[in-house]
Amino acid sequence: MRRGRVTIFVIACAVAASAATAAVRSAPSAMGTRSGFVSVAGHRMYYECSGAGSPTVVLDAGSPDPSTTWRSVQPHIARVTRVCAYDRAGLGRSAAATAAHRTAKTQVDELRLLLKGARIPPPFVVVGHSWGGLLARIFAHTYPRKTAGVVLVDATTFPYLTPATATRLPRKETREGINIAATIAESDAVKTLGALPLIVLGSNKPPLNAKLRRAQDDEAALSSDSIDAIARHSTHYIQRPAPLGQPGVVVTAVTAVVRAARSHGKLPQCRRLFAKESVLCR
Repeated sequence: MRRGRVTIFVIACAVAASAATAAVRSAPSAMGTRSGFVSVAGHRMYYECSGAGSPTVVLDAGSPDPSTTWRSVQPHIARVTRVCAYDRAGLGRSAAATAAHRTAKTQVDELRLLLKGARIPPPFVVVGHSWGGLLARIFAHTYPRKTAGVVLVDATTFPYLTPATATRLPRKETREGINIAATIAESDAVKTLGALPLIVLGSNKPPLNAKLRRAQDDEAALSSDSIDAIARHSTHYIQRPAPLGQPGVVVTAVTAVVRAARSHGKLPQCRRLFAKESVLCR
C-alpha cells in the first residue's frame, strides 16, 4: 500500500475512533453472525448478533457471567429473529468502565448506547438472567417505546431488602462496581410494565422459598399480559443444558414473546405454551 493511502487510512481511523459510539464490526459471516465493539462512555463493549428479523432479542447475562452463557439458546432464537448478546463493562471481552459511581440504570443506559452505536434498531425483546433480569426490567420501564417484550430468567429480586435497609449493608457495591442501595431504589421504582408481553421463569433446584416465589409472582404482576412459570428441572441457570437447566424452556418463552410482539396480540396460556416442557405454571 502506498504512503498516501496509508495516511488517508490512518486519518479515517482516527476520526472514527473519536466518535462516542463508534462501532468496530467484523464482516457478517455466511450464517449471518455479526460481532464487534462499540465505544460507550469511554470504554469498549463487545456484542454479537445472529439471525434476522424484528423485533431484536437482546440477551443480558447474570453477574459476573459473559455473553457466552447464552450459547445454548442464542442459535435457536436466531432461527426466529435477530438476537444479540453482549458483555457488560468489565465482563467477557468488554473493557472496564471508568466512571466512579455506577448503578443499574448506568448499565441500562450503556446497553442503549451500545445498541445505538452498533446500529441495532428497536423494537427490542429484552431477555435477562439473574442480574441481567433486573436490568431487563429497568430497561423496559425506562425505554417503553423501544421495548416490545420481556423474558426474565430467574431474575434478581430484593425480597429481603428495601432502599433504606440497603444503605446499612456492609458491602456497598456488587462485583461489577454497581452501587447496591441505589440499584434497589431503581428496581423499587418499577411499578408496572403496562400490557407488555412478559414471561417470568423461575428455577426449582433447589426450590424457591415462599418469599422468593412471591417476589417472582410480583414480577409477573408488572404486566397485564404475563406468564409466570417454574422450570421444574432447572438450577439458577435455566438457559444452560441439563443437568443445570432447560434451555428449551427459555427458547419457547422468547419465541412466544417475539410472536406476540409481531402480531400485537396476547401471549398464549401458560399450559398451552409449555405443553411439551416440564414446567409448573403459577
